[in-house]
Amino acid sequence: MKKQTRGMTLVSNEILPLLQGTWFSIMILSAIKICL
Repeated sequence: MKKQTRGMTLVSNEILPLLQGTWFSIMILSAIKICL
C-alpha cells in the first residue's frame, strides 16, 4: 500500500506541472487573442 501511494504521488507530481503548464499557455493564448 505504501509503495502504491508513493507511486501515485510521484505520478501526480509529474502530471500536475504539465497540467499547470498547458493551462498557463492556454490562458496566455486566449489573452493574446483578446488583445488582437
